[in-house]
Amino acid sequence: MGGTENAWAGATARRPSRRPLGKAVTIATLAQLAASFGLPVAVAAAGRPDLIVGTVSVTIGILLLWLRARLGTPGHLVAGVLLVIVPAALAAALAGNALTAATGLATGAILLGSAIAGVRWLASQHPNRSTP
Repeated sequence: MGGTENAWAGATARRPSRRPLGKAVTIATLAQLAASFGLPVAVAAAGRPDLIVGTVSVTIGILLLWLRARLGTPGHLVAGVLLVIVPAALAAALAGNALTAATGLATGAILLGSAIAGVRWLASQHPNRSTP
């Protein structure tokens, strides 16, 4: 598009050894997306629509744990574990709209914290680059 490409695509094109990893990440992401659509349908059909947000959070957490194992990035471990444990704990303690709201807020906070930590980690890997 317009002569620009994202960093991942550029690195993959220049380094053929990264192509299998890129393909694996794509497959894992597609599997997570499929689970994020399928599991909510299943829990809603089972009469627990309040678990929809939690199931999506757990699928994201599992993807982050897989990414941690493949890429070795530090932030994925903490966020992945939290995105699996926190929704499960909230589901044990709450129900209905309170569960949906608490799980959504907790998931948002975990993902925001993970994004901030990731940006800081990347900045520490390239200390000579200026940040926008």
